[in-house]
Amino acid sequence: MLTFWLMLLGISICLTTFFVGLTAYYYFQKQTTKLLVVISLIGIICTVVTYYYFHQALLTPAL
Repeated sequence: MLTFWLMLLGISICLTTFFVGLTAYYYFQKQTTKLLVVISLIGIICTVVTYYYFHQALLTPAL
């Protein structure tokens, strides 16, 4: 069940990152398209890395 909640958290982080980038995109009058893509990719990569380490922590037995 914890994995399910972590995945939902990651999705929300990605969406938040996307909308922050989209806001910056419109703020700078369509001059920062590359910045929007970079910010979105960073959010997705962070979500994947976080999920990987969380999953590894779940597989590690508690002492």
